[in-house]
Amino acid sequence: EYMGVISRDTTSFMLTALNFFSAPVRDGLLPIVLIYLLRMQGWQSSDVFRLLSIQLIASISVQTLAGDIVDKSPPKRGLFACACLAAFIAALFSIFPRSINLVLAARIMFGVASAFVTPCITGMTLGVVGEEHFAAQTTTNEIARKSGNLVATFLSIVLWWLGYTESVFVIIAIFSIMSAVLVFWIPYEHIDAMLARGFQYGRNNQRMKSGIFTQPVAADHDKLWHGQKEITYAQLFLKEKHLLVLCAVVMLFYLGFACVTPRLDQELGVDVTSDKGIAMAHAMTLVSSCASLAACVWIKIRLDDLGRKQLL
Repeated sequence: EYMGVISRDTTSFMLTALNFFSAPVRDGLLPIVLIYLLRMQGWQSSDVFRLLSIQLIASISVQTLAGDIVDKSPPKRGLFACACLAAFIAALFSIFPRSINLVLAARIMFGVASAFVTPCITGMTLGVVGEEHFAAQTTTNEIARKSGNLVATFLSIVLWWLGYTESVFVIIAIFSIMSAVLVFWIPYEHIDAMLARGFQYGRNNQRMKSGIFTQPVAADHDKLWHGQKEITYAQLFLKEKHLLVLCAVVMLFYLGFACVTPRLDQELGVDVTSDKGIAMAHAMTLVSSCASLAACVWIKIRLDDLGRKQLL
């Protein structure tokens, strides 16, 4: 057993399950949502593009602040649950889009909420398994996340063709509530606050090794910094040019993604609001979800052999 009546393996499984159910909260099932707005609400592609761009900009704008808040806050489970509840409320508002302003407010709320989900999961993962097992658990988390997206997408598409066109928001709401409840199945004492912040030493200044606290060390955490003052995240961010380049690339990728679904009508050569266009768009969404899941499984198998930089 591990730190109580719940074993370490059980806690790791709960982390994996949490990634599965929180997948729609992090990613929002955007292709299905955009198809819904185009077909059922009669929006123009330009309006949908602006909506998605604003949501992504809102999420990116608060990402650094969200990461800093989560990093410095021990109750990561509570922050995660609040983010899931905000996503739940945003999904409910989106079911009855009376005006574009209401939908815009709901998507901004969803974007801000999703910005907190990833740092919370990352911090909890690091706090539970430690640095030595972090890479392995992270790849498992990603596989669970892609699986959750695939299942949620499949359910949304099936319910869509059964006549429940608003099902995508219902599924997001259900998965959000389940995530908010499931996170409290991870015992608070299993999430080491020091390990979650990236320290190599956990509570009571003991090194985490193989999931068990061993090898006691000096009691002064300042020695971890060799007598130097801890630098702030802003200083670290501005100092590391490679980190700036990586952040810029990721930002451009997400902003570029905003152009994909609103222009499906041009790419497919059909009207995406027609039954044929919707069927093709749904098929493409399912295929991309399956391909993404397969890629995650392959990366988990070959990660140690090929290296992260080469794969990136």
